[in-house]
Amino acid sequence: MLVLGEVAQMSGVEVRLVDGLAGDPRLAKTVRLELDRTTVGGILDAALEMIGLTRRVHDGFVQIEPSVKGVEPRGS
Repeated sequence: MLVLGEVAQMSGVEVRLVDGLAGDPRLAKTVRLELDRTTVGGILDAALEMIGLTRRVHDGFVQIEPSVKGVEPRGS
């Protein structure tokens, strides 16, 4: 997913994939975003939600992982 690299570059924060997610076909999907006045986190959240993934913020990096319905794992 190209957006992960772009987000990492814009934010200056390392983006990591949870174990087992590398090679997941969801990461190759094309998404179209129409956003206005948002943050880098907002861009990432919108893209991840469209493909069934979410993020968890850790000290020094953001980890991408599968979404669990009903759980909001953005904080550490």
